[in-house]
Amino acid sequence: MNENDEKTGACILTEGVAGAGKTTAAISSADDYLAEHPEKKNKVFLLTLTNTGAKEITARTQMRIRGNTMHSFCWSLLKTQYALKNRSIPKIIDEPVSKKYMLDSIRTYCPNDDPETVCRCFQEIRVFGRSEEEYSKEIRDAYHHYLTRLQTNNELDFNRILEKAFLELQKPEVYRRYDGAYIICDETQDFSPFLEWKIIDILRKRADCLMLYASPSQEIYPFRGADYSLLKKMLPQNTERRTLSESYRCVPEVVEVARHLGGEDASKMVSLLNATGISAKWYESANSSLSIRMLINTFEDIRGREGIKPKDAAILARSSSQLSVAARKLEMYGVKTTRVGSDPNFYKSEPVRRFTDYLSIAFADDEKCLDAVFNYPGDAINEEDLIVLRGANRLTWSHLNEAAENPEKYSPDVSSRARCLLRFREKARKILDSSLSDEQKICLIRDASGLCNLLNEQLMLSDSRKIDRVCSEISMHRSLEMYWRYLIDKISSDDVEDEGINLCTYHSSKGREWDTVFLLEDENSTFCKTAQDMMVARNAAYVACTRARRNLLISTETQKGYPVYFDFMKGKRRVWYQ
Repeated sequence: MNENDEKTGACILTEGVAGAGKTTAAISSADDYLAEHPEKKNKVFLLTLTNTGAKEITARTQMRIRGNTMHSFCWSLLKTQYALKNRSIPKIIDEPVSKKYMLDSIRTYCPNDDPETVCRCFQEIRVFGRSEEEYSKEIRDAYHHYLTRLQTNNELDFNRILEKAFLELQKPEVYRRYDGAYIICDETQDFSPFLEWKIIDILRKRADCLMLYASPSQEIYPFRGADYSLLKKMLPQNTERRTLSESYRCVPEVVEVARHLGGEDASKMVSLLNATGISAKWYESANSSLSIRMLINTFEDIRGREGIKPKDAAILARSSSQLSVAARKLEMYGVKTTRVGSDPNFYKSEPVRRFTDYLSIAFADDEKCLDAVFNYPGDAINEEDLIVLRGANRLTWSHLNEAAENPEKYSPDVSSRARCLLRFREKARKILDSSLSDEQKICLIRDASGLCNLLNEQLMLSDSRKIDRVCSEISMHRSLEMYWRYLIDKISSDDVEDEGINLCTYHSSKGREWDTVFLLEDENSTFCKTAQDMMVARNAAYVACTRARRNLLISTETQKGYPVYFDFMKGKRRVWYQ
């Protein structure tokens, strides 16, 4: 971009504590601007990092303003460019496919190096702004081979979407489209200075105004390149700075904990709500079973006293594996749970139903499922070709054998699909007869079905992730066969899963809130090798505790200890032996 061609407008940075209403302020700012400039409806861009945040913005404005993630904004820009140039739109590949490509390149050019180490080098170049010259020739060759493969296949990984958008924005015919724009960035503390900020900075130089909203103590994505202290140094010198220190969400008792956990910005945090007189509590139990028993007893006490419903409470943990253990133990006590972010009709969704059909083929050789899986996803096979194969009857294994053995009679799509399903049946039998664990078996069945590959090919990435989630939930059940029967029951039932206690990781809880929050803390500070590691762990705890509006309970296990940043609560500790 020509520096003389810049039209830099105002840049305003607002730093606020958790619950200070930053998103509300961002939306109000956009509404005020549109009221003053109605002709600029298509020039207002409200950007954030997560799909959850973008959906919340869209919902809260009743679709007056569409929230966009940085990736969706850049992807829209790229699709416009491809259409204008009459070029085919690239395929977006998911992280597992991207990782496979990287490993292929590493095996070719760095066979003697640790693959994970080389993958981190790729990440350092792309996300952390490290120069390629800092790495060996072999690593550079592997890196460029990976990028060349993406280009040859006309594919983009998620980082490449941002990189390509940045390159396109260098062109005058592209960046001038954003003349006079009004740009708002939420969750700025988690933007990478070398990816997201480079794009925002180009837009800033064309915009009427750039509004940035950040919460320094909620910076939890350094592994994705976030470095808020560096990003602030990149802001223009005339940046106007504002502060929001009042919390509209948390009662004073929760704010007291948050002030100790957060950084300098959180130390000024105050609550605008009335005190409840019930301080946050820290329970220490001998093991996870006692922790869950304590949690149930405490929740029943709160429910009796305050009348809250299970959906108004949440259990937060640092990892999904912790949540899976908690869910299994709660299920033993008859307590319903709901994984946050899940579709209430998750088990009735098309990809889950089709994967359950594959399991039915594996376990019961069920022909009733063949019609459903044969043409999913997407009606890829012409209905006339299907009629040639099966007539007006239901599809059977005999039909598939006929198509596989006599390909000259049928279309290539039909014959190929028939062979795929026949191969799947044979592979599934061998997998189920093996001595592998249930976790390994379900993943192998998923891969043998090819369902995730089919979904990814058609850019149905969220559907593919639903299959991955189904596979991850096997740990909550006694056996794979019992889980298969559980899925069939869920699909056929009329229940809607929205009444259980919410289960959520610390990271996924950002932007959400509940009346009562239980933190399942464990001693993780021993894994914090650097000051940055400790900062991230502490910030994640700050995010988690500030999800609570009224009641906050922290549980640790005696044998695991507790993180050092909870030292201030020593006097509030209660040992749970029951």
